[in-house]
Amino acid sequence: MFNIKDDKNILKYTPLIVYFLCLLLPSQFTHAASKPVIGWIEHVKIMETGLQVKAKIDTGADSSSVNAKLIEEYTRNGKDWLRFQIYNNGGEKIILDKKIVRYMRLKRRKASSIRRPVVTLNLCVGQISREIEINLSDRSNFKYVMLIGRDFLRDTYIVDSSKTLTIEPDCQ
Repeated sequence: MFNIKDDKNILKYTPLIVYFLCLLLPSQFTHAASKPVIGWIEHVKIMETGLQVKAKIDTGADSSSVNAKLIEEYTRNGKDWLRFQIYNNGGEKIILDKKIVRYMRLKRRKASSIRRPVVTLNLCVGQISREIEINLSDRSNFKYVMLIGRDFLRDTYIVDSSKTLTIEPDCQ
């Protein structure tokens, strides 16, 4: 046995104690360390269009959202579709036609809930591309035209809120 007051013994056993503590750590901690780190603002490429936008990375949001204008609903082959415009931060616009996946009800603090259409978009952040459900909303009062939520971030990145624009979209 060693006496905790004896500094020599503590130093002697420290590497062994650290080794055993590392063995006891859950695998999720070591897995998290292997994920790349991104900032709270990043460039995102919408793969269907090639349009690149600045997006807020929001770990507090379940789902992702994009600023959409002139949303027009129509029927194609018996399915509900949307035609809408999206813009990047430089004002470049793209018109998209997408099948409606569903409608979601978004709860808001101190306001009534709102109903938003949801479509799928293939988004690229860094070298990771994912097709996710994204809701269309009026984000004209926000600084960033897109919000990336946990639906995209899950098992991909760690977000460092002190960083911005750390990577460029580079998906094939």
